Amino acid sequence: MTNLERESVSTGRPYFCRNNLGYPGVVYVLQNPAFRVGVHKIGSSRRSGSVRAGELNRLAKTGTPGQFKCVFEYETLDCGLAEELVFHFLEKEHIGKAGQEFFDIALDRVSEIIQRVCWAVDDDQNSNPT
Repeated sequence: MTNLERESVSTGRPYFCRNNLGYPGVVYVLQNPAFRVGVHKIGSSRRSGSVRAGELNRLAKTGTPGQFKCVFEYETLDCGLAEELVFHFLEKEHIGKAGQEFFDIALDRVSEIIQRVCWAVDDDQNSNPT
């Protein structure tokens, strides 16, 4: 367990994407023209954000009008941990029901936060080999 992971677990915050915890991948930002400007869906994937957007667009069960488009993604050594930490930093910008991954935040700001978190996760992973 890495230092960042220990710190995250000790706070008692739940992991939003347990399936990706410990796996390399991306943290992505999706936009949808059906949402007001500044509302983004943030998540992680072992593939790409564009692939994830395509999956959401094909699944009629989402009940979301419009089409999701990946507008930012950043690779990291542990996309599940990075996503959980990003959600922690964006706690005040969270909108919607608990467990939903929607945030009201400018794209340039969220992109910077994701990039910095991924750098920290990768730095921690490189200094604490498993």
